[in-house]
Amino acid sequence: MYWCVCVYVCAQSFVSCTLGVRHVGYNVLAYGLATVVSTLLANHAQRRRVSRETLIGVAAVLQAGILVFLLVWIPDGNLFGVFVAVAALSGICDGFWITQCTCTSLSLVVHAKRHQSEEIEQRYDTKEEFNVDSKAD
Repeated sequence: MYWCVCVYVCAQSFVSCTLGVRHVGYNVLAYGLATVVSTLLANHAQRRRVSRETLIGVAAVLQAGILVFLLVWIPDGNLFGVFVAVAALSGICDGFWITQCTCTSLSLVVHAKRHQSEEIEQRYDTKEEFNVDSKAD
């Protein structure tokens, strides 16, 4: 949902109004390719022991910079490269967000399940001990 809204609003507000509808596909292509490349780079960085917090921080700073740039920028139809660069940078941010937030949320779920199963095992062990003691009486 986020991707659809982001790409649709940016394409409608910036690209199609300034450059025309024929250039929307190029921007979406740049966005998609940058997302794929940044996802692969995030995976490579995780293997090199770069922390998730670092990658999320980089994505947050880059996303904030893009938003500030879009707020102060006056689009010009002669600057096609800037449109593509903004789309590519947004794709890089999205690739980092997708990989890191998904991994973080999955690790929280796995950790919660593991903690829950350990808690259940502890309860079961105490019941077993209680039952053994009560049978001895």
